[in-house]
Amino acid sequence: MKKINFFLIFLFAIAATIFNTPENIFSQQSFTLAQPENQKRCEETIGCPRGDKPSIVSPRNGLILDHHHFVIFWHAVDGATHYTLKIPELNILERLETTSFTHSTEQLEPDERYEIRVIAHVIQGNQSLQFEDRILFGIISPEQQTQVQGQIEAITQQNLDSKATVLATAQVYQSALLYNDAINILTQYVKNVGADAQIYHKLAELYDIIRLPETAIYYTELANTLEPITQ
Repeated sequence: MKKINFFLIFLFAIAATIFNTPENIFSQQSFTLAQPENQKRCEETIGCPRGDKPSIVSPRNGLILDHHHFVIFWHAVDGATHYTLKIPELNILERLETTSFTHSTEQLEPDERYEIRVIAHVIQGNQSLQFEDRILFGIISPEQQTQVQGQIEAITQQNLDSKATVLATAQVYQSALLYNDAINILTQYVKNVGADAQIYHKLAELYDIIRLPETAIYYTELANTLEPITQ
């Protein structure tokens, strides 16, 4: 019965990943795992801070599903008084005191790529400093989104256990360049079921692809702590 309940939980999680709004997919609420000494500030769903850089977590170097709007998240920078957000192709220029921004997907075209720039403005003594991160992202086409949904529905109809279902779903997202959706479903598995070396290795692979090496190392180290030492 317990196995069946876990399977039902992840059928629901998969459906939520497809159909929920981006705020639910990448909630700023996070949970913390046991962490390596050099990664004290790493947290699930948002990864590891990169020093003074306002690292953009989502969307990051991949595609997004069309949920009518999308949410940009980035790491807070210690001492930042505010952030400047720029998306030149959408004529967006915002001064923000938060670490997220929501915008409609109406202007996004599937064949285009868009640059997000986040600049942290920091006061240190008499100095005014700026630290920046920038990434590219795009939106999946309606045809591709329908195809992805079909593939995930096919997975849910197979007789797979919960972990296999989640890993197969993450692979579908990864193949479609929906890296943040893949990361989300894997971190939800850890949150609901518990630590797992195979899931951690997959997360490390994804964070390496989207160029967040600190977080990739963090998950590799977590995976290594769970795997038996072979002679």
